[in-house]
Amino acid sequence: MKYYLVIPHIKIQNANCISSPLTYGFPAITAFTGAVHALSRKLTETFDVKLEGVAIAAHRCDVQRSRPNNYASDWSFIQSRHPIKKDGNSPSIIEEGYAHLDVSLVIEVIGDMDWNPQEKQLFCDAVYLQLMQQRLAGGSVLSIGTAQRRIQLHNDPKGDNEAIKAIKIQISPSFLLMDSQQALIKHTKKLQAKHPDKTALGELEKLASWIKQGLSGEKFVLLHIETYAKVGSGQEVYPSQELILDKGRKSKTLYQIDEAAAMHSQKISNALRTIDTWYPDAQFPIAVEPYGSVTSMGTAFRQPKAKADFYTLFDAWVLKDQELTLEQRHYVAAILIRGGVFGESGKE
Repeated sequence: MKYYLVIPHIKIQNANCISSPLTYGFPAITAFTGAVHALSRKLTETFDVKLEGVAIAAHRCDVQRSRPNNYASDWSFIQSRHPIKKDGNSPSIIEEGYAHLDVSLVIEVIGDMDWNPQEKQLFCDAVYLQLMQQRLAGGSVLSIGTAQRRIQLHNDPKGDNEAIKAIKIQISPSFLLMDSQQALIKHTKKLQAKHPDKTALGELEKLASWIKQGLSGEKFVLLHIETYAKVGSGQEVYPSQELILDKGRKSKTLYQIDEAAAMHSQKISNALRTIDTWYPDAQFPIAVEPYGSVTSMGTAFRQPKAKADFYTLFDAWVLKDQELTLEQRHYVAAILIRGGVFGESGKE
């Protein structure tokens, strides 16, 4: 018998957010699989079950970091001060990276049982008590669930859309790490039908080579990308409006394709490049613009007087050979990918 255990909104304090020697920001997946394995061993003592795979849905991730020196330096982790040693000296600092998390877990439960609602609730209560006592991704579990969402044990949906929807509602809205390996395998098989010598690794290397050539200016590269977004029930969508210059016509006319409201490419492009969290005192991401302009707010977040605009940083990096911080380099590169006219003034 198979069930799916949904543990919603686990609030974790000081989880380890260094996932590898090169990356940080969210705990390694093995931190969660290890916690589920430990939970499975504890539950096996009372219940004849085994916890298998786990899906991780992230609702919030607050990395504990700071950027001193008036935002002129890179981010650094906020370190905790340990007690003074017996001789009065300060102990050595071991750099640690922490994050406060709000995540939900969906765990596969395998066992030879057919539980009634009371037995399911007993199992969920045992999961709650055990999980509150153990650490998760190196952090402390502060609370589990909300007033509306509690730990639940669902029967195997077996393709039932309504049963699957009930699980999705418990973990929405959230970000999930999806495995796209099957899509790559499908594409490789389709390619190998005509070219048997082709491999998945070779195709990925070819794509990386195209991107490199386009960014370095070796070749003109145009990639055609198709994406699909699954919109949840009741989720608001804001289609684009047409610019109507004829005052005799209706002023508010939605852009449409095949009699269905749609979005202009400019709106999609603006959403894709809303990644600028590198501007001074950043509170939220804005679209990548030379002066950080947000027309809806009437504000330019990258003022030249603060030396945070693209032209100042670009001149300092390229013409004056000055070193920029990593985040400033990210911003300049994003502007170059966005495109524009960057020629020098004839007066200079």
